[in-house]
Amino acid sequence: MAAGLDFRTEETLNYANPNAYTARDFSNPLGPANANFGFADNWIGYEETQEAYVEFDFPVIRDMAAADSLAFNVGYRKTENTTERLQGANQIVTESSTRDIDSWKASAVWRPIDMMTVRLTRSADTRAPSQEELFQSNSSALSTGAQNEWANFMRINDPATTALNEQLDFQYTLGDGSNSQLGEETSTTQTVGLVFTPTELLSGLSISIDYYETHIKGGIQTITWLSTDDFCGQELLANGFNIDDTQYCPNIVFDEPDPTQDVALIPGVTISQTAFDTWNQYAATPLLPGDPNPFLPYSNIDTIGGSAQNASPYLSRGLDLSVSFNTQMSGGGAINARVIATRSLEQNVNTASGYAAFFNNTGGAPFNTGLQLDVSGQTGSSGIGSIWGSNSTSFLQYTPTPRISGNMFVTYAKNAFAFTGQIRYIGTGRLNNQQQWIGPGEQGFNTTGRYNYAPGLRGTITDSTTPSWATLNLNFSYEFSASRFSFDNFEQLQAYLTIDNAADKTPDFFSGTGAGGINPTYFSGLGRQYRVGVRMQF
Repeated sequence: MAAGLDFRTEETLNYANPNAYTARDFSNPLGPANANFGFADNWIGYEETQEAYVEFDFPVIRDMAAADSLAFNVGYRKTENTTERLQGANQIVTESSTRDIDSWKASAVWRPIDMMTVRLTRSADTRAPSQEELFQSNSSALSTGAQNEWANFMRINDPATTALNEQLDFQYTLGDGSNSQLGEETSTTQTVGLVFTPTELLSGLSISIDYYETHIKGGIQTITWLSTDDFCGQELLANGFNIDDTQYCPNIVFDEPDPTQDVALIPGVTISQTAFDTWNQYAATPLLPGDPNPFLPYSNIDTIGGSAQNASPYLSRGLDLSVSFNTQMSGGGAINARVIATRSLEQNVNTASGYAAFFNNTGGAPFNTGLQLDVSGQTGSSGIGSIWGSNSTSFLQYTPTPRISGNMFVTYAKNAFAFTGQIRYIGTGRLNNQQQWIGPGEQGFNTTGRYNYAPGLRGTITDSTTPSWATLNLNFSYEFSASRFSFDNFEQLQAYLTIDNAADKTPDFFSGTGAGGINPTYFSGLGRQYRVGVRMQF
């Protein structure tokens, strides 16, 4: 049995510049209109956490038929997390919030025979929001351009002109921020695994395979200024234009209606057919040709702000394989080898709305509420298209995973000398599953159905795939303390040489928006690299 209590406090001071507007500009690499990219204004946050936990280990059976051993382990943790925003921009509500969080785990380890172990685990885990997610704020900035159908879901345009030309000459004030009332993210994880250690057949060999599955609820999702506008319009359509019964509209201040929007809805004349159909996707009562424009009171935005919410679900499941072998050589020295591989079976995310709907290939509409997509196998940069995401829901809050990835290590050590070779492998993948980048002969899909590749459509590319990739890394080390050159003044003294990417491979294909068009998470564009050093311990 183990038990304990924990108490900790943390205060964060985000200090960018004494001048609020200078702080905003210098903290946002894409400028004031992309405020959600940086740490933004000066703010102070306070966090206090109290925890109590207990854990029990129950050995149940040992040395019996069909059970060399059987043991259970259970644990429980109770957490009280209190946060308060002490200082920051006025447009973000300064409130304190307390979260009562429960988490637990249960596991069983059963060894039916000496060479095989079965292990099962199920746990309920949590992640409290970070101080940036709770307290970050951004100074207000003027929108780029003016109001049009693109920048305000609640406006319509003359179908004879483009959405970007039909506009109201007024730049509204925008800003993105955090949400001091965020709750915790919760996840349920379960694993089932087998471990084989056939010591009588081959001493030193161990093989394990595990199935894992993780469900996340209430994932923290950034709702930026443009998505706030989209969601407000969708809410109004869905509830019969009762603005008092909306979640997102309170983040918008509306000015006097634009009189040019005081028209009857005539598809193809005063409103495009696509926009008319889009509005009807959300309308509780269908809009009919000739109806007055229901969005007239909301056609002119004065101020709009973004926030964050617990909304994003996530599912990940796959298989982990590990094979290790070690043996002593007859002539001295030892060899240790290990292979670690992962097969991702599914990585299901909820796609963003707002500007991301431009990738629907339906002329910029409908602004859908998102699709459940399996994005596993994406080895292109998670930042692909982030310039669009900056004006939408922040949906790049996950790490795409290859379908197949692995590492192989082989180490030979004798006396003071050790040599390790590593091969890192990434399987073939795709550039962007989140936004469904497709190539020739492929299909994408959205809420309106499937669509075929065409060079003029957004989200299409001549080659939507990435090839497999393998790199070789080498490490040489010499431990003086284990040799005749030992130094009395050092408990440990080791010299080493590391050669990363020994084959000097660099990608000749596009894989992301990093330097050189490379996703550095999986592909290195630096070529061969050398590191020489000495480690010492007194």
